[in-house]
Amino acid sequence: MLDKAGNMSLIQFNYKEKAEAQLKRLNTLIRYEQKHYKNFLNSREGSFEIINIGDLVKDVVFDLISVAKKKNLDINYDSEKVDNSQTQSGKVIGDPWLLSLSIFNLLSNAIRYSKPDSKSIQVDLTYQVDSWILRIQDFGIGISPLDVEKILSDTPDRSPAQDTQAVHGLDFVKYVVKLHRGRFNLESKLGKGSTFTLDIPYY
Repeated sequence: MLDKAGNMSLIQFNYKEKAEAQLKRLNTLIRYEQKHYKNFLNSREGSFEIINIGDLVKDVVFDLISVAKKKNLDINYDSEKVDNSQTQSGKVIGDPWLLSLSIFNLLSNAIRYSKPDSKSIQVDLTYQVDSWILRIQDFGIGISPLDVEKILSDTPDRSPAQDTQAVHGLDFVKYVVKLHRGRFNLESKLGKGSTFTLDIPYY
């Protein structure tokens, strides 16, 4: 890994920096998960602050582009269109980590359940008079009507607080939306794909 003089090359140094940045990010995520698992069902949980939701969505999309490329999938997210249409300057009040994980969850699921070389996954963020709306649409395997009904039910089959994998499931997303006083919706057809919608007030 070192040159003849015993020094690390510039390329190797860049890889080292990237690896350290990823480790730091993972450590932060682990600390976050440990914090929130303890009181998962506590409606007061959440570190709310002023955030730019457009930037947050952009970061999640950027993180998952390489994952989508492995399946020859594209993620369509017009960040310039979003930035130029900000009636609220993109500023909302929310928990950045909870929202990031929720969006990451939905988009990674869209990638996972899309067929290789299928249509692009569509990510749309719009600003309404009193809320922001995020839609993530895939053209994957879809979800059966019975499962859609279960997902949208207010009584999940298991308690997120007792499920160590809850952060990876839709129960977690529903919890985060409820914590932000928003609405969660799902439309899906088997073999056609699914559209997940988060409708969350600014404050």
